[in-house]
Amino acid sequence: MAIKRIVDTRFWNDNKVIDTFSVEDKYFLLYLMTNPESTQLGIYKLPKKIISFQTGYTQEVVAVLIQRFEIKYKNILYSQKTGEISVINSLKYSIVKGGKPVSDLLSKELNAVEDSELIKETYERMQGFWNKSLRSFDSTIKSLFEEEMKRRQLKSNDNDNDNDNDNDNDNEESYPHSYDESYHESSKTEQSTETPAQQMLNIFNKALGRNVANQGTFSGLVFKNVSVQEFEDVINYVMSWNDDILQNTTASTIARNFDKYSDKASELGYRDGKKPVKKTSNKGYSNKPQRVEPQMITEPVAESNVDVSDVAKELAELKEMGLKTKLEE
Repeated sequence: MAIKRIVDTRFWNDNKVIDTFSVEDKYFLLYLMTNPESTQLGIYKLPKKIISFQTGYTQEVVAVLIQRFEIKYKNILYSQKTGEISVINSLKYSIVKGGKPVSDLLSKELNAVEDSELIKETYERMQGFWNKSLRSFDSTIKSLFEEEMKRRQLKSNDNDNDNDNDNDNDNEESYPHSYDESYHESSKTEQSTETPAQQMLNIFNKALGRNVANQGTFSGLVFKNVSVQEFEDVINYVMSWNDDILQNTTASTIARNFDKYSDKASELGYRDGKKPVKKTSNKGYSNKPQRVEPQMITEPVAESNVDVSDVAKELAELKEMGLKTKLEE
């Protein structure tokens, strides 16, 4: 019998998903919730090579995604030692109805977890939700974790207050908040820095003179090892020939045609964020040298003392002698 997993349709309408998740983020999170290795508990074995095989991503990209979801989004835990993963808060939505069969299943899945730290850390992050939940079965789930921790002689840190604060921001009417504790806030020990994709978006928005929240627009370029500096060179190049970049060249178009734009930008000298100096040409539309006009005389010309009638008489005499003058040529 096929195993079913619950995915709330509100996932697609949530502001955090719309504003902060890239296409890769959405796909990866849905994969973590529904892949064949997943469990009701949300803690299960998932080696990176299996993720790579099932998603089609390279193992390098998988490593980047795991790091992003664990450190930046803080909605998973991953054990490098055992290759197990914990999707934080999945128990909020994976269980609709409790009862002894579900309780026995969770107990069995807890017992099968190899890395005890995953159980401990998941328990500590879920305490705030369990303590405030009105669902009777949530207290049962909490007890199951405590029994398993006691059996393994694991001692939980006294972080009830901290976890209450962490979970106060969870919108129970908004599905992805259970998986995305905070995209914008760093952990207490982590400095708040922008990802390369965010920096690229800032450069793009600055060129357009606008402010947009979607921070995953250029994550695909990051996976291709495109540097922020290379991206800035391309934006400078595109802006040089396209004044209305928003109308004619969208973010997706730039990402899709980046290699072509990059080659052309490099060829024209757009490097290190600098625009090349434009060279002036003396050639017209016919590709022929333009006629150089004589410089305009601005000073008044002095009056001549030569008698014009005398000059005319001399020219007439020369003509009678059969000599050609410059004026006749």
